[in-house]
Amino acid sequence: MEITENIQQIDSPPPRVALTLGNFDGLHLGHQDLIAEVVSQARRRQGVSVVFSFKNHPLEILAPQAAPPLITTLEEKAG
Repeated sequence: MEITENIQQIDSPPPRVALTLGNFDGLHLGHQDLIAEVVSQARRRQGVSVVFSFKNHPLEILAPQAAPPLITTLEEKAG
């Protein structure tokens, strides 16, 4: 596993990427299923699986008053 905190740190993306994008706070069973599917798709295509997660919940930017409290810290996500 490789963790990159800034997308600009990626020199060139791999040619085949299966990507999922989300906050992934708490990694409940739905998140786990989604990530497993991305890994499966990447393997089928002999590519790389990527989980793109956010440091903060998107609502903290878009509607701070509606942002839910976070379940998982950034450090726990990187675990």
